[in-house]
Parts: sequence; C-alpha cells; structure tokens
Amino acid sequence: DLEPVLRPVLVFRQAIRARVGAKAGFPVGDPLRVETPRGLVVVGSPTKDVHEGHAWLLVDPGGHDVYRGTAGGTGTSLRSALCLDLGGDDRYVATDPFVQGGAWNGVGILIDVQGNDRYEGGAFSQAATVGGVSLLADGLGEDVVEATEFAQGAAALGCALLRSGAGDDRFAVDRLGQGLGRTAGYGVLHDTGGNDRYVARPTHESMYSQWTNGRTVHWSFAQGCGFGFYARYAEELPDGSQGLVIRDLIPGGVGVLKDSRGDDRYTGSMYA
Repeated sequence: DLEPVLRPVLVFRQAIRARVGAKAGFPVGDPLRVETPRGLVVVGSPTKDVHEGHAWLLVDPGGHDVYRGTAGGTGTSLRSALCLDLGGDDRYVATDPFVQGGAWNGVGILIDVQGNDRYEGGAFSQAATVGGVSLLADGLGEDVVEATEFAQGAAALGCALLRSGAGDDRFAVDRLGQGLGRTAGYGVLHDTGGNDRYVARPTHESMYSQWTNGRTVHWSFAQGCGFGFYARYAEELPDGSQGLVIRDLIPGGVGVLKDSRGDDRYTGSMYA
C-alpha cells in the first residue's frame, strides 16, 4: 500500500489547492530556482517544464515534465535530495550515477504521485544506494522503468526501495537490480497491482555458457537476489605448483521482489 508514503504529499497538495486554488501559487513560465546554503531549490510550473542540474529540493505541481538532472538523487555531490512531482506524464532521463532517487552515502527520495511516467537511467539509479537510503515511489499510472545495472531497488551498505502503485508497469534492467542486496544491503522492488512485466535483459553472457550444451546463458543477479563476493589470490600450493586460493569471503545482503496482485511476467537468466 503506497498510502503511508504518499499521504503527506496528498495533504500538501490539498492544502495548497484549498488556500490558493488548483493552479495558483506556483511559477508561471520558467521554474523558480533559488540557491540556498544546503543546495539548489527548484519550484516548477503547472505546465511542462524541463528540469536539469543537481537540485537538493525540487517540487513540481503538474504538467508533462522532463527531468534530465538528478531528480531526487544525491549524485556524487549532495548528501540528501528530494524530488516531488504531483502529476503529469513525466519522463526521467539520465545516465549519471545516483539519480532518480539514488543515494551515495546519503538519502535520495523521488516521489511521483500519478501519471504514465517513463524512467530511463544508467548504473546506480532508480532507488539504488551505496552507504545510504534510497526511495523511488511512483503512484498511479502505467510506467516504464529501464536502467542498465545496479538499479530498481538495489542496495549495498544501505537500504533501497522502489515502490510502484496500480497500473500495468514494465521494469527492465541488464543485471543487478529489481530487488538486489549486496553486502550489508537490503534492496526491495514492490509493485502493488497491475499486469506487470519484469525483464532482466540478456546483455552480459555468462562463462557458464560453455557447459550448457549450446544454450547461451547470461548474468542476471536480479528479481529478488542477494549475494556477496570472494577474493582469490595466486599462491604457491602445497605441491609446489601455483594456483588460486580463496582468502576473503564477503557476505551478501537481502534482495526482495514483491508483486501484490495481477497477471505478471518475469524474464531472467542466471541468479534471478
């Protein structure tokens, strides 16, 4: 249920409309941009805006907006960031790390209340964190969420949540995402309803393809996956020969993919 996350947002919007009307109180024309000691604050207009740059706080009341900046992500320079979009069919496009609710050693939050939205990101985006807390909450609408890797509810040394409301959504990632927990990480993707599709794209071929009788398999590490890693060192073995010896074992985290209802489809390969 997205209500606990979105309730403060809805109360905020209702309070504004009750006081100044549905459209009044926000900039007309270009968004308002104010530099503060904490960082850039942006207030959008009720019509279509194009948001760029690294904003600490960004609030947009509506319109079919385009976000080319961090959009509630810390990037690599902020310690915290919040992006709040109250409505419209929006598009989020960025290839930099820790955008769209991503967090590097901080807190990143992106909340989109409603609309048929499209999210396009690279690595470390869409509710992905290393050493922090990350949230992407999308309310009503039929959404498309695409990224390359370590995205869509992926965490190491922290917590990350991508939560999507009712609507037929499509989630796609190359690997490392859709509910991924690396070392000391808790990563969750939770969709509350709709006929959804989850895809871990066949992008990175696995070395295990040589043992699958001609069938090509790929690394997914997605859709509810937790794993760690180990380090191997070249050393002299007891018989005098050289070989690889495992010395460091680093435990993994917890990855969860939860879909509450709907006729859904899941596509993946190894570790998915």
